[in-house]
Amino acid sequence: MGLVADQNTVPWKFPRKALSYDGKLYVSAFGGWVKNKGQVWELDLTRNPIAAKQIFQGTDRTHGLRLGPQGKIYFGDATAIYRFDPSSSHPQAESVISNLPDSYTLPNGKTIDSNHPLTEFIVLPSGNLIVNVGAPTNDCNEEMRINKVCAQRDVQAELRLYYYDEATDRYNPRYSRLARGLRNSMGLLFNEKTDEIYQAENSADQLGTPDELNVIDLKEYSEGRSYDFAWPFCYGNGLRYEGYSNYKTFCGRADKPLFLLPAHVSPLDMLVYQGKMFPELRGKILMSWHGWRPSGSRIAIFDTDEVGHFRSSSPSFLIDGWQEDAKGRHPKGRPVGLAEDSSGAIYVVDDQNNSLLIVASTEDKGTPPEEDDKSDDKIHEEDLNQIFSAQQLEDWSGMYSGLIQSRDCQSCHADVVHSDEPLKTLTEMINSHWIRPGGDTAQSDQLLWQRMTGETGVRIMPPPPSETILSGKGIPDSSYEKLKAWLEGL
Repeated sequence: MGLVADQNTVPWKFPRKALSYDGKLYVSAFGGWVKNKGQVWELDLTRNPIAAKQIFQGTDRTHGLRLGPQGKIYFGDATAIYRFDPSSSHPQAESVISNLPDSYTLPNGKTIDSNHPLTEFIVLPSGNLIVNVGAPTNDCNEEMRINKVCAQRDVQAELRLYYYDEATDRYNPRYSRLARGLRNSMGLLFNEKTDEIYQAENSADQLGTPDELNVIDLKEYSEGRSYDFAWPFCYGNGLRYEGYSNYKTFCGRADKPLFLLPAHVSPLDMLVYQGKMFPELRGKILMSWHGWRPSGSRIAIFDTDEVGHFRSSSPSFLIDGWQEDAKGRHPKGRPVGLAEDSSGAIYVVDDQNNSLLIVASTEDKGTPPEEDDKSDDKIHEEDLNQIFSAQQLEDWSGMYSGLIQSRDCQSCHADVVHSDEPLKTLTEMINSHWIRPGGDTAQSDQLLWQRMTGETGVRIMPPPPSETILSGKGIPDSSYEKLKAWLEGL
């Protein structure tokens, strides 16, 4: 991975999304959580040094960036979507969607700024727009205390469908609600083979709830199906948040995610790789994990089948270990936008370091990072036979389904727990220090044991469904005795 541009090259602030088009790279920058500090940039990477042209400045918290009908480039501000002609010597921003909400008025008359004003969208082949309108709050808590109803669900926290008229090159301002009950739809991807929208949900903060990958079938929607993913009342696979006792049956009826992502990884972009530079990635889905938790700061790779469906919920990683600051030379990165150019090179926008990075198989682009001289001390799956006896591995595989898989550990720990792959999971647990084989580590000091039982004051995981999310109360289970004996045998 190499550095293409940072603030020493381009004076942007918080770059977010990138788009490769007609030999140029376009980048949006939202400028921070203040109005009218955003920018849109055009980069010519064939020049040395690169040539950066600021097309627009003073835009409002600019985020989304897509190619639209008639070769025009669309960008999303907090309250509107604009487009411009990149071939023009003096591009002009033309509003195509207006009056997007960036605030909300509570039942007591108090107006609050939206927690999620950034506009993400995708352009369908028809020209129609799918637009994220994020929830104005984290969990609707204040409004529920006032009114016992979350009216935010009726006007925001949704995906909107805006219809394009090719004859007039205009959008109908009257939109349809494509899906509701979505807190913040920052990761959006259209599967043209199946006419489906993939939505990466950024779930509620501070509650440890998993992020989600949801699917919306446009054919079913056109036939009258409605979609409700149940924010703020429910999370995960139909579980109910504490305090919403009246919504128990609602959570059972609400639409469920295709699969769960680790909590707070904050998926912000998705890309189907189509290039030839990395044939092993062709057709796979790349997803940026922006999150602040250790499981974030990565680029995930999801395998797909012949029609582009997710084949598995367990990703591999294009970029990993970005959380670590190795000798101060590798600053923690927070990836947002992903783009691919005509050569198949992959661009990654890192807003924390105000950087544009490139992943390429050649060395003629970007500045390669310094090599870290730290040796690889991780174990690999083929090493397990040297660490464990055949009986220990057999016993682990036998316990895996009941102790790990059935408790949905993967929903928050997809980086460690892999469906139907007990030995791969064991390898990752050792590398993540959940299990420490050998030495003098007592069973009670093993992190896996502490987290599953709540012993030594560590918060139990996963929280029992019958308790609150932060209850810390466990469920007695005789199968724990098998785990205890297995760990003692190490």
